Amino acid sequence: MSSYHLFPIASAIIKRWSNEAQEAVNAKAVSSMSYTASAAAAYISGGGSNGYQSASTSSYIMQYHALGLLYLMREKDRMAITKMVQQFGAGKSANVIRNPMAICMLIRFARKVMDEDPK
Repeated sequence: MSSYHLFPIASAIIKRWSNEAQEAVNAKAVSSMSYTASAAAAYISGGGSNGYQSASTSSYIMQYHALGLLYLMREKDRMAITKMVQQFGAGKSANVIRNPMAICMLIRFARKVMDEDPK
């Protein structure tokens, strides 16, 4: 999140992080967060794990933030945005966007590309 705020001031530094942002979008949810996630779940649920939603479903928020940062880095390059929409919108097993907010953001990017280019 701090990279969003830092981007207008030091965009060259943030653009160096594009590989990390790309990896965050492509990363599968980490289910090895079991110790901290289960401890937090036990605390919230009063010691039991009844009704606990797994940590893997909640860790996809990184895709949303990383996708937004990638767009911020590439917003001046229409071809790069088009390629990003095609890459993540294809539904390949390696590039599946699982966060619903990230999917909505990807749809907004696709709509913007379609509005700018009538072809």
